[in-house]
Amino acid sequence: MALFRWRESMRVGVSRIDADHQHLIVLLNRLHYLSLAGADRIARATVIDSLVACAEAHFHVEHAMIANTGARGLEGHRRDHQAFFDRLVRYRSQHRERPERFDVSAFYDFLADWLLMHVMRDHTKLKAHFQMPAPAGPATAAVPREAGGA
Repeated sequence: MALFRWRESMRVGVSRIDADHQHLIVLLNRLHYLSLAGADRIARATVIDSLVACAEAHFHVEHAMIANTGARGLEGHRRDHQAFFDRLVRYRSQHRERPERFDVSAFYDFLADWLLMHVMRDHTKLKAHFQMPAPAGPATAAVPREAGGA
């Protein structure tokens, strides 16, 4: 297991979607560190539960955004998400039932591979639909000075 790194090429251009992807990567890497540290099942379960909750919330937001853009392929995207989510929940169930036999490495690889392919393949297709028009107004915003600062 190698650490999963966020890359600028993964950016979709919608702050909520990008933040969710980055948070999933943080959780994925936390699982990696816990594995290296020999963490107990409770610590792993907490991260796995967080991954499931984060993925579920992310998918709801993403589906709504895709529906609002009128982009094609929403049903296929939903099916892909559901298949991933079902597998994610199966992994969580396996961990709950037999944590001593849970293959953290296989779980990590599944998540890392899926996340990379989902973002780089699927979101590349949707990127144009997600792009928001730039807000009108000055190109730069005034930056407030800190109290007592120069």
